[in-house]
Amino acid sequence: MFCTKCGNQMPDGSKFCTKCGAAFGGAAAPEISTGAAAAGGASGQGAPAAGAPKGAEAPARKKRTGLIVGIAAAAVVALAAVGIAVANPFAAPEPAPAPIEEPVAEPGAVDPEPEAAADAEPASADAASAGASEPTLPAVWFGAYSGNGFSLVDEYGNVTVPAVSDAVLETPFADGFSLGTWETSEYDAEWDQVHDEQTHYALFDSAGAAAVDLDPVLAATGVTGRSSVSGDVTSYADGRLVLTVIAQEAGQSNVFLVLDEQGSLAFELGKAAEGPLSAWPAADAFHDGVLLARAGLGDEYLLDTSGNVLASAQEAGAPVVSLGYGYYRKDAPDDERVYGYDGQPLFDAASVNGGDVVGGKLGYDQPGASGIVLVTAERENPYGGANKSLAGLYSVGSGTWIVPLGEDLANFGDANDDVLWVRTAGSIGSSAATDGADAAAAAATAEGGAAGASSTDAALRSAIVSASGEVVFDASMADAALAIPEDFRARYLHDGWWGICDDATSEPYALVCIQDGKFLGAIDAPQNLATYPNSEMYSV
Repeated sequence: MFCTKCGNQMPDGSKFCTKCGAAFGGAAAPEISTGAAAAGGASGQGAPAAGAPKGAEAPARKKRTGLIVGIAAAAVVALAAVGIAVANPFAAPEPAPAPIEEPVAEPGAVDPEPEAAADAEPASADAASAGASEPTLPAVWFGAYSGNGFSLVDEYGNVTVPAVSDAVLETPFADGFSLGTWETSEYDAEWDQVHDEQTHYALFDSAGAAAVDLDPVLAATGVTGRSSVSGDVTSYADGRLVLTVIAQEAGQSNVFLVLDEQGSLAFELGKAAEGPLSAWPAADAFHDGVLLARAGLGDEYLLDTSGNVLASAQEAGAPVVSLGYGYYRKDAPDDERVYGYDGQPLFDAASVNGGDVVGGKLGYDQPGASGIVLVTAERENPYGGANKSLAGLYSVGSGTWIVPLGEDLANFGDANDDVLWVRTAGSIGSSAATDGADAAAAAATAEGGAAGASSTDAALRSAIVSASGEVVFDASMADAALAIPEDFRARYLHDGWWGICDDATSEPYALVCIQDGKFLGAIDAPQNLATYPNSEMYSV
């Protein structure tokens, strides 16, 4: 037989069309269920609807009622009233619930095409451009101040708890690890005595796991039992951790260890009878791949990450100060030159002298990396009064004045990863000089062009600048919601991340990520971030 409304072919004797739901022979059309079709359980609940969130339940299926059910119910009541029990063993088994039918279609109606999903609103050109150019910031973890040690937090402030519950993180997280220590001991109840006290050492990774057991390293150097870590601000830098351990057991000596990226011993200081390995670390961390080690007065060495000597006070004839890998200065009167490791001078700060510029020398505070040096001088007062102080930042490697010699430079910080923070009232990276005459001319031009203006009466501007004088980051590059002012301060953290802070506190309120000399983005900073080595900020 065929449906008289939609033409669908069906088995003979059908009472409803299985396609459009039309009824035949006066039978009532079945009620359409609004829930998902599923066999109900004891609670009568249906299965979750397709596409519903996990754990969501579909509405309970409606019970179908009709004329036959009503008549049957009435008959049962009537029979019960006269005490007659009826049973029909020949009755056909109750039919299975009919499948859920589609709504009844109008006669002659054509099945509609499935409605296509609405197209998403096309993104604007600006949004598409912004999304395409927006960089993805690398995941990162930091050390934050916490009790008597540090905690491990990611860039959003989520805290990772060390797997060893008693562990104290002794160093801020950097280069993939934070050093942790914890104590164990045994207790003899009979004698009420604690014994076998042991300090354990391990490197904890970003997941909080004790990834590298350092106890064998300490034991091999003669340190067992109780001990402690010494150092003001120590952490991994340049793939090395400078670890000073104070032995607390009788007969044991303190050790000065340099660990590599895997936690293995790169070299040990302080054990040799003489020479560079007889020295101890004079700094808490490597800076630009260089560590200053001191064996005594006038017996100093600049060491690379493998313990090789780059320069020494004995060879230089004076104490040596690192200015970054490949550069150093001598701490000697009247020697204002920058030297290479072959002992040859590369730059002389006195070369800025000329005209009314006098007293050119290397500043006391230095960025300490990438061959960037602070040069100071004075401009003579033609009327016999006090001279004007001049300062500038010069890149020996590129032969460029990052901040021209003049009165405008107000602040700068330690250089890291070939960039540094500067704050000045003048230009940044706008002048280049390769010799003293050009430097003196740059100073005169800067002073004359400013018409007497100085950093005390001109607006200050800050930037993170490369060793070649290019501005890598300034406040205009960050989201306005971060409220970074033009004269911000910046303190280096680790692995290309900088903390932005203000003059009232050194605690960062924003983070800036710079990788390979490129600005990747800026975000809010977690609270209580730790101070890292090589992160000093200086005033001129």
